[in-house]
Amino acid sequence: MPNASTLQFLLTLAKGIASQFGPNCEVVVHDLATNDPERSIVAIENGHVTGRKVGDGPSHVVLEALRGNPEQLHDHLSYLTRTKDGKILKSTTIYIRDDNGVPLGIFGINYDITLMLAMENAIKQFKDDTQVRDITLRELSKYGKSHQFGDCRLEEAESGVKYDYSMCGDSKLRDMYETLEALKVDIKEREMMLRSMPASGLADPETGEVLFPPARSSKTIIKTTFKKPLQ
Repeated sequence: MPNASTLQFLLTLAKGIASQFGPNCEVVVHDLATNDPERSIVAIENGHVTGRKVGDGPSHVVLEALRGNPEQLHDHLSYLTRTKDGKILKSTTIYIRDDNGVPLGIFGINYDITLMLAMENAIKQFKDDTQVRDITLRELSKYGKSHQFGDCRLEEAESGVKYDYSMCGDSKLRDMYETLEALKVDIKEREMMLRSMPASGLADPETGEVLFPPARSSKTIIKTTFKKPLQ
């Protein structure tokens, strides 16, 4: 178990974070020095988020990690989990270690974002619903281009402006478009050829230039897959 001063700090921190972010934010402190890791919770705020209490254990995912090599335990920040009853949580798991790097405890945060995601989806559906838009515009037209409804101001505005040049009768522009499309095909073929070049390079038979493959770059992403519910 973390020493008394560290534990008291974690308990105070847990209360502060839970108070700051409200009832949807669960904050939990685990004691990994216990002989029974499945009853490691020594403090928890807003335990209703996952349905846990003092004396319960960590998530199934964390339990599996604890059974492995302690040196391979790493903090996990802002990852997604799902509870058995379907709540979607944005979670953080931080390992509390002694001076030798041995994990003594876990400080975990589980924020229930289920309602946020539902509201986001509802707002998107509302905005994308043409029938709702038309009804709103008809109601707004009674007051002009804009109107203040309580604390909400609605205003008719132009969005997503597009131009269709096919009706302009401009043959020069049409030829430019055709040339551009042909050029895109040539560029794609040239790029594919360059990607197939050996690292040592190869001479272009037409120009005599020594061609090399393009520099390749990528970034590492985090792929999240829900397999096991939070225990």
